[in-house]
Amino acid sequence: MMRTFALRVAAAAAVGISVGMSTLAYAQNPSVQVAPEALEKWVGELDSDNFDARQEATRRIVAAGKQAIPYAVKAAQGHSIEVSSRAVGVLKKLLQSEDKPTQAAATEALKGLSKSDNKALAGRAMAALIEVFGEPNRLSRLKVHVGNKRIEFNGDANGIKVTLTETVDGKDETSIFKATDIEELKKNHPEGHKLYEKYFERSQRRELEEFWHRIENESPRK
Repeated sequence: MMRTFALRVAAAAAVGISVGMSTLAYAQNPSVQVAPEALEKWVGELDSDNFDARQEATRRIVAAGKQAIPYAVKAAQGHSIEVSSRAVGVLKKLLQSEDKPTQAAATEALKGLSKSDNKALAGRAMAALIEVFGEPNRLSRLKVHVGNKRIEFNGDANGIKVTLTETVDGKDETSIFKATDIEELKKNHPEGHKLYEKYFERSQRRELEEFWHRIENESPRK
């Protein structure tokens, strides 16, 4: 969690499949219908040994517009990194379509993939959403005051620090829990990990929910 979205943004380069704007314009015409057999053929060609064939297949899938989204989602969930990256790239392009139903369907597709148990796929999908909508707020510091306790969380790419200060008989007693990541915090400092889960992760979830709300209510950046 703490190596937040910056790492995922770096993965965005893997999603950047090059297709022309004329292709995207074609995808904005929902009246153009493509046979399922053709879409399946093009998806299969995403794994071709020939680079030009992969590029052309990508262009054609994007050009198919909204109807291609289920095929792109299925391809993104496959085992081939090349195919998965290209499929996510297709969804990112369709997310920028001027056709609102296409845009909405691509948004939902990427949102679903970003929650995949496959962390690499989830990262690619999140990177595509971030590239189009912008990055959510990154929560790296939080202070909480509960009764006689003051809890401070600090975190970045270098690790996590939880500081617990309790006032006992008018005197402050401070405990500091440090770890390089969540697993280490949980293993070495169970008390600090419980505080992290109760307060910090809850705030992170709230910020992520706000990000999803923004995605659902804003138009993608071109």
